[in-house]
Amino acid sequence: MSLRSTLRAAVCLLALSQLKAEELPSFSGETLSGKQVQLPAAAKGHVTVFCVGFTHGSQKQTKDWATGIGKQFASDPRVAFYDAAVLEDAPRFVRGMIVHGIKSAVPPERYDHFLVIYNHEKELKQAAAFSNPDDAYVLVLDAAGNVVWRAHGEVTATGMSDLTTRVHDLQGHRSN
Repeated sequence: MSLRSTLRAAVCLLALSQLKAEELPSFSGETLSGKQVQLPAAAKGHVTVFCVGFTHGSQKQTKDWATGIGKQFASDPRVAFYDAAVLEDAPRFVRGMIVHGIKSAVPPERYDHFLVIYNHEKELKQAAAFSNPDDAYVLVLDAAGNVVWRAHGEVTATGMSDLTTRVHDLQGHRSN
């Protein structure tokens, strides 16, 4: 094999290794209705949209994303959606008050899909490509639980369109 062929093969292998999907780290959370959910295991077999905030300052952005995602996919049983707040850094003595505040802001019909997470913040931040504490982070997982799309910050028409297109692509059809 020539040096040129060897280099081409090495470049191809490097490119293929970069295409390997990144699995969402395993973690558990409790829904606002009190159920334990283990992700990504609970999402396997479905395209899943996961929207997470790491600070109180991200609340408006996560709510805006969740509203848009809910409008787009609430009636599609092939899409799982979880909204989440990570409270690992919140002092234990105020966590109950925080959860009470979240419950008053989230419609009861969303309780089974809103997770409160108390651990694995570091791993979740890494999976979300965390950069700004007050941003919302949105991830799309394929049916195997691999992160295949990310966004952060305020919801935009372009961001929602990109998310919708990616979800539809994973389902095997394009949106109109």
